[in-house]
Parts: sequence; structure tokens; C-alpha cells
Amino acid sequence: MYNACGTTATFNDTIAYLEQMDALIATDSFLMHLGGALEIPTVALMSTVPARLRCSRYPSITPLEPDFPCAPCMMTTEERCPEGFDDCHALRSPSMRPARVFRTLERILLPTAAPAR
Repeated sequence: MYNACGTTATFNDTIAYLEQMDALIATDSFLMHLGGALEIPTVALMSTVPARLRCSRYPSITPLEPDFPCAPCMMTTEERCPEGFDDCHALRSPSMRPARVFRTLERILLPTAAPAR
């Protein structure tokens, strides 16, 4: 496990770094898309945008969406949630708990592992 935030200076450095990884955990971001394009097993932490819009072209990405009843809603961070679930932007949904993220990652890397819940 390694936190790579701020460790690369150029696009080529980022690609070289990603190519050394066994897997990637990323938010819906440039890094997630790059991981998908490089076919790196990726757990994508989604917020308000549906995974099908961002991840469907990348078979190596396994998205996790918030488990709020209104998600995904397509609201931007500038808008206030009418349902009161502002935590989805902060990825604080119960579906984003580290244990679930790591179970999902384990399932990707070890196909015989138990399914994520």
C-alpha cells in the first residue's frame, strides 16, 4: 500500500509509476481514467456521477457508488443536495468505508476471494 499523491511531476512519470502498480484505488478523476486506459485493476470511488458514464469503457475498473437512495444524482459540488446527503461529495457514504473498498480490491486481485458486500 502506497499513497502516491504528489509523487510525480510529469505525465510520463505518472504513467511509469502506474505501470508498476498491481492495482489502483482512485476517485472519479484523471488518474482513474488513466488507470483504466492502462488496464490496471482499479477500484473507482464514485460520488454523484453514475459509474456507467465514467467507467463502462474500462473493463479493468470496478466502481463503487454511494449507497444513498438518490445516488447517483449528477449534482455538482456547488449545489446543495435537496435530500440532505451532502456526504456523497466527501465520499463518506457507508458504501465507501475502507473495509468495503479493500474487500473489493481483494476480490479483483484474488478472484477466489469472497464477494464484496
